[in-house]
Amino acid sequence: TQVDLEVDQIALAAPTGRAKARMAESMKGALHKLTDFTADPKIAKDMTLNHTTDNAYTLHSLLYKQLQGSPEKLNYKLIVVDEFSMVDVSLFSLLIQSMKPDCRLILLGDMHQLPPVGQGSVLGNMSQSFTQTKASLSEDYLLRFRDLFSEVPMDHDQHGYELVSHRPHRLLNKMVVLTKTHRSEGDILKLAQGVNDSDIASVRSVLKQTEWTALPLHWPGRETSMVYVPPQISSARDVAHFYLKHHLSSTWKSTLGLIQDEYWNTGLEMNRITPSKEGKLYEQLCVAFEPHVSMRILCLSHHGMSGTQEMNQLARGVLQPNLKSTDRRIHGELVMLTRNQNDLELYNGDSGMVFVFRHQSYVIFPCEGSYRVEPIERLHSLQSAFAISVHKSQGSEYTSILLVLPEYKSQLLT
Repeated sequence: TQVDLEVDQIALAAPTGRAKARMAESMKGALHKLTDFTADPKIAKDMTLNHTTDNAYTLHSLLYKQLQGSPEKLNYKLIVVDEFSMVDVSLFSLLIQSMKPDCRLILLGDMHQLPPVGQGSVLGNMSQSFTQTKASLSEDYLLRFRDLFSEVPMDHDQHGYELVSHRPHRLLNKMVVLTKTHRSEGDILKLAQGVNDSDIASVRSVLKQTEWTALPLHWPGRETSMVYVPPQISSARDVAHFYLKHHLSSTWKSTLGLIQDEYWNTGLEMNRITPSKEGKLYEQLCVAFEPHVSMRILCLSHHGMSGTQEMNQLARGVLQPNLKSTDRRIHGELVMLTRNQNDLELYNGDSGMVFVFRHQSYVIFPCEGSYRVEPIERLHSLQSAFAISVHKSQGSEYTSILLVLPEYKSQLLT
């Protein structure tokens, strides 16, 4: 069914600024691809970045008036919310109350991701009815999907899940549950499926079969190599320190050393480093960033011996052993914004790297096809980001992670 909607009647929304920016970038890429398939110049003209990003919001900015107590309804006919697993029940309730009766709502998210920090797990509760059979469509709706996507099977998918639900349910034919992942494979996928299904035997089987004493190191211009942890190192903190020492001392110095001073002047003045204007500096930054943006240490909490604060302090100590100030940012330090800065179009969760040039500190943020350069004085809320919380990492696609778990019973270990 074709729905006749103007672009300004559609709103894209996400719980965080970072997720909003990612959603807008994804839509931009998808719309540019769609222009290759249409001969209608009006449709092609509408498929532009401006139309996409102008109507992309964080949920809090979309509902700004309503959060202040206004009864005004949102003037949209279609609202698409991404990363919906992060939305709590109070914000979702306000969104529903703020919609007009003829407005359609599309919710996108992963039912297996962490619940929101606030009260309630809306997506998890809505999806619970389908987690056993994975079936959410009646047979006639499945036939409609088959008409659109010829690869959709009719009886069972490759995992043996039922595709047709014969049980009446309020959300029947309102929800599509995807059962195949394209992001992961091998042991990590088996481990995730075992955890999601509460299959202890499967989890133990994966852990026993996998070599866990080897940690990956990323070398610029070379394949990932492995470093083996000595048997006398057993605590989570010591393993993290061992990894940081090898990772930072081997890759950090070599990659940052590639960037020559002569290329900095024009790049820093331009505020944005692109391959077309600052090609050599851009190439050197790509090499410098790759080993650091592809790996992270993840922690369950910020505090304690296995928290992000302790892990980041270990990393800073490796980079600069004689560092006395805990506030000063050092050359090569990974940092993350903890608050939105809408004036700079930078958002909570955006990560960058500190570069010190002629006693002036800058933070360089990787963007789509370029690098943003900001003097560190313009950034209000920064924290070290060699280690981040599992919540903050949601939606990222790191090549390798080191998950540091507390060595004691914790309610976070669920």
